[in-house]
Amino acid sequence: MPRWKQSALVKSENRLGIAMLSPSLVLVGILIVLPIVLNVILTFHYISAYNPRKFEFVGLQNYLRLLSSEVFWSDFKASIIYMFGSIVLQLSLGLALALFLNQEFAGRNLLRGVVILPYIIPTVCATFMARWILDPGYGIMNFFLTSVFGFSVNWLGDPKSAMMSAILVNTWRFFPFVEIALLARLQTISPSLYEAAEIDGAGGCKKFLHITLPELTSVIFVVALLRSIWAFNDFTLMYLLTRGGPMNSTEILPLLAYREAFENSNIGMGATVSVFMTLFLVVTFGIYYLIFDPLKEA
Repeated sequence: MPRWKQSALVKSENRLGIAMLSPSLVLVGILIVLPIVLNVILTFHYISAYNPRKFEFVGLQNYLRLLSSEVFWSDFKASIIYMFGSIVLQLSLGLALALFLNQEFAGRNLLRGVVILPYIIPTVCATFMARWILDPGYGIMNFFLTSVFGFSVNWLGDPKSAMMSAILVNTWRFFPFVEIALLARLQTISPSLYEAAEIDGAGGCKKFLHITLPELTSVIFVVALLRSIWAFNDFTLMYLLTRGGPMNSTEILPLLAYREAFENSNIGMGATVSVFMTLFLVVTFGIYYLIFDPLKEA
């Protein structure tokens, strides 16, 4: 085929590809890019929830007020504790269960199905179940503690235990996601790698550190990133579980954004909080990328 015909064919294929991608790009622009741009614009205005059509330009006032607010920094600290506490526990528990369920034993398939139950339960149902379990008066946790050890804990009513309780509920709710992802990767690791390690005299600990863990790095990166994003933006679970209490000890940034936008009737400030959350997650992505380096094998 002459070179000019090949060039014309390539150009024709490129035009076809662009034409086929255009609807998706337009949809992404409408559903993702446009709301982000609008949200940034809102941060420079005061907009009352009672009169959302009236935009009052305030410049950087929302940003300055946010960064000088003690409540914001307290909620930011609570968000970091909630996010990283949940991620550490979910990765630890998910990895341990994935390693266990990757072994051969009777009833393994049944146990694999049971483990994912917390993840498939709707968040509202799971949160109300957790509130019942942790209730200081008739919850099963305090019933057990009182019967066995003779004391009880006000799980959601004490600022010292409320955040820990929220982290544990979040971990119980979402660790199956981590377990499923890691188990899927474990099943694709070639057994010959472990056989070669055994011939070289490597024990179980060395095989885990030098074979299993490096093979799981890319999956751990994706799982940690996704769970960090979801935990940092976790409005539903925390709102239903504690509503930010007691004494704002569990108020995280999504709750602050909601309170500013709707309870305090300042949509612009709520948008400012969400922009800060987005910037923080971008930085978190960079940190995770440096730690896990998912492209190092490429």
